[in-house]
Amino acid sequence: MSGRGRRSSGRRKYGRSQGLPRRKGRVYRNPVCGTRSSRRFTPVCSGLVDASLDGILRLHQYNSSAEGIEVPVTLGNGGQSVDLIAKLDTGAANCIFERRYAEILGINPESGRLQRFRTMTGSFAYEHEVTLQVLSIAFSTTVFFAQGPIFTRNFLGRAGWLDHLRLAIVDYDRNLYLSAYDS
Repeated sequence: MSGRGRRSSGRRKYGRSQGLPRRKGRVYRNPVCGTRSSRRFTPVCSGLVDASLDGILRLHQYNSSAEGIEVPVTLGNGGQSVDLIAKLDTGAANCIFERRYAEILGINPESGRLQRFRTMTGSFAYEHEVTLQVLSIAFSTTVFFAQGPIFTRNFLGRAGWLDHLRLAIVDYDRNLYLSAYDS
């Protein structure tokens, strides 16, 4: 044994992220991590790009001129449903929707638990269980409806939405990829 490329301690030291073996003689760039792969391995995170080919992920191409990422949403309760556009907000703790959507669904907003949210208007909202559908992925979840008509925005936050899904965003291409967390 020449010892070339081996350490005497028998332990391997990883200086860069390593993962998938790569073909000899090719230089790979990693579009997700933005790093160049090592000599023998391509970083594992590059597999995220190839995951879109497996048919599990749903693709949504969002509008580049809009402020934020807007996603089509369907809310349901009983036999009623309503279509709307909501902004993806990974910094928001919960999903909050306009009061009028609760009324369209036949929900009395005041019948839910009151919760205060720290917004510029110091808004209050009521908690309710609904069916939420995004890109043909549907699940039952807890969301909030604004107390008054002054709150005119719809947000998809972490609890109630993101905790049910796997999410990938390629902002350069304006692509949003979703899959159900259990798939």
